[in-house]
Amino acid sequence: MAGGGLLPALKRTRFGLAVATAGTALALVAFIVPCLRVAAGRRNALVELDREIHSSRNAIPYERAIVLWPDDACFRLREYQVFLGEKPGLDVCNTASLFNEHPRMLFRQKYGFDPLGAIDDAHRAQPLKPEFVIGQQGSEGDTHAYAVVHETIAQMAGVPVIAFDPPSPPRVLAPGIAPRPSRVE
Repeated sequence: MAGGGLLPALKRTRFGLAVATAGTALALVAFIVPCLRVAAGRRNALVELDREIHSSRNAIPYERAIVLWPDDACFRLREYQVFLGEKPGLDVCNTASLFNEHPRMLFRQKYGFDPLGAIDDAHRAQPLKPEFVIGQQGSEGDTHAYAVVHETIAQMAGVPVIAFDPPSPPRVLAPGIAPRPSRVE
């Protein structure tokens, strides 16, 4: 019999429906158990990643600073501020967002300078300064442009500027500003 005739054949037997139900239940359990293991593994990996990010953020020695993290996960640092009330004086910036008009305008209003002020045709001719590279970008051009933005912010902000790129420890891009001890939060 082909697969389409299996259910009618089972219905004709005395225990056919019970056998079909039990078989379906076993197949469902065989499918769900590995899925639950995968889900638990992913949950553990996310918890560990969050612990690593939180630990790196706690290593920032400033109460007030600009934290540059060109990664979509920068929202995690904002979550710690909003939901846990931790380090509210840190201004977390995803460098990519500064290439959009509204975040760029807000940054300009807050700090008094354009973070993209040094981005022009001539910036491509400048040598790449590796100390201003944070993370990995999609292209060499993006890496260079982001590094120029990071350098501009570090030179003009007037507050400490932190390169954030877990699992590497945070590093200061404007080393002329000495850290003040953070209050225990």
